[in-house]
Amino acid sequence: MEFERNMKKSYTQKIKIIIPEIVLLISFILIQISHINNDFWNDEIYTLKHFVFTSVNNTLLDYHVPNNHILFNLINNIYLRIFGVNSLNVLFDNPWKLRIVPFIYSFFTAYYTYKVGSKFINRTVGLLAVNILIFTLPYYNFSLQIRGYSLTMLLCVMLVYYLLSFIKYQKKNVLLLIGVLSCLLFYTIPSNLYFLFSITCVLFLKIFIDKINIKQLLFNKYSYLIYAITSGVFLALLCYLPIIKDVFFNEYVVLGTKFGLRNIIVLVLKLGYSLVYNRWLIVLLSIFGFFTGYQFLKKQYTISLLCTTIIIAPLIIIWITGQAAPVRLFTFSLPFVSLLLATTIFAGIDKYFPLNKDRNWKAIFCVYIITIISFFNQIESMQMRMLTDIIEGGRSQDMYYQYYSAKYTPLKDIRKFNDIYCKNKLPVIADCEPHGLPNYLEKFKIPYYEQSKFDSILVNNDSLYIITNHPFKYLERNDIYVTIINPELSYHNSIIVINK
Repeated sequence: MEFERNMKKSYTQKIKIIIPEIVLLISFILIQISHINNDFWNDEIYTLKHFVFTSVNNTLLDYHVPNNHILFNLINNIYLRIFGVNSLNVLFDNPWKLRIVPFIYSFFTAYYTYKVGSKFINRTVGLLAVNILIFTLPYYNFSLQIRGYSLTMLLCVMLVYYLLSFIKYQKKNVLLLIGVLSCLLFYTIPSNLYFLFSITCVLFLKIFIDKINIKQLLFNKYSYLIYAITSGVFLALLCYLPIIKDVFFNEYVVLGTKFGLRNIIVLVLKLGYSLVYNRWLIVLLSIFGFFTGYQFLKKQYTISLLCTTIIIAPLIIIWITGQAAPVRLFTFSLPFVSLLLATTIFAGIDKYFPLNKDRNWKAIFCVYIITIISFFNQIESMQMRMLTDIIEGGRSQDMYYQYYSAKYTPLKDIRKFNDIYCKNKLPVIADCEPHGLPNYLEKFKIPYYEQSKFDSILVNNDSLYIITNHPFKYLERNDIYVTIINPELSYHNSIIVINK
């Protein structure tokens, strides 16, 4: 009996110790489940139609637009084949059946972010980092998208974890894994080369910072890592070889003015806005920690240097080359922004409130409350922005605000419209994204015309339907009577137009 009591007591103590991890795990699951069944939007549908619901050969060799994040789409192609989901119309009814794949990527991204912080700094930093990450709105926005950004984040943070492991323990078998991860990362999205170049720069810097002997210049732990990463890049290039012209010399790879100050300022402001907006208290705590916890940060300079370079180096490359890079390419930096914020916040806490580094519950709890309040404020702000866009004719699309992140329910909207349409079959105009709404109309076998046909159809018909994301532009016209059919505004509003 005494043995059983001791075992039960020991088990209870272990559970108590990992309560922060359990709370964060539950938080992650609840946040992600809240949007795991979201309807597909324009770019996702285009990706599915052209690169997933197709032959494996087509997934590998068709790169007519950069939407083909090849490794990501290849995995989805095989996954859907295994589970017998063979058409877009079937998937429309249960988006979660595919979104579960990026859900897994996003979970392991959070896990490896925790591992980097806890193993190479301390457990509190690991907890703070994953806490900040899962309540970051851009992470929420991209974590379940059917595009390669969730897989990119996972591969990036895994690569950094094993890179730091090799630097610390120098196990040669890790080099093979780093080479494979580098190859997979580059083969997911070509622009991930920015990330690989960034960490290679850090490794070169470490060679000089650590004052490596000239005789060991080509054979040291940092040069071995450079060789592994470079090998991975060349292996990915071999995979790209059949389509190399389409990948690297297409119309979307646009070079602008080299050293163009205005373009880089705009990009930096967009990125900064996405990373810190509505998280001012977290940022202030980080700044406070940066200036007060210098001694602690000095000991952790390798990780701090790595995270900082991953964020800044790609911006410098873009500034030098003048390449037109959308801000979404920087989603790979989200785990490292979280690690940097967590490290600086802990540095400030440790300076003035030194507690056990593995059981700093008060700090973890305070940051948790701040991030969760901030997150729900951001969600509310996002919903208001989407409603304003519908009313005012806007169409937000960046890392922070995305037009399909709220008020976007095409399956429900078109199902309701179909009931109306079946009772009174008038011509239908589709006035939304070309690769979004039309596919939902086709699912319900509703014929439609493009918006450009509006005037010509109205000449020959007394009335017609329009499904539009901006209904109020039609209300402003004096030559027609307009009635919005749906009771609540959404991105797909059904209106009936009567010719005066």
